[in-house]
Amino acid sequence: MLVSHQDQVVELPPVARRIAGSDFCSCAAFQVGEYALGFQGHPEFDRNFSRVLLELRRATIGERLYCEGLASLANDVDSSTVARWILTFMRGR
Repeated sequence: MLVSHQDQVVELPPVARRIAGSDFCSCAAFQVGEYALGFQGHPEFDRNFSRVLLELRRATIGERLYCEGLASLANDVDSSTVARWILTFMRGR
């Protein structure tokens, strides 16, 4: 999943359950009961949109982060899997 954020949730409330994480974002996805599903990444972003955001933020984030972000866009992004997770969650309510 593509990510683009400066701030992130680093500790979930006791009622939440972590369902995905990474070295970059330990609470990448979480669930609260049967009615709330949260992602810190952006399943709605595609590579082109993310590339434009990087360009707009280049001066602010610096060349190193810009280059790392640009290189990360070459990674596989399986948006259809995330979409299926969301649909499965919504149907299960």
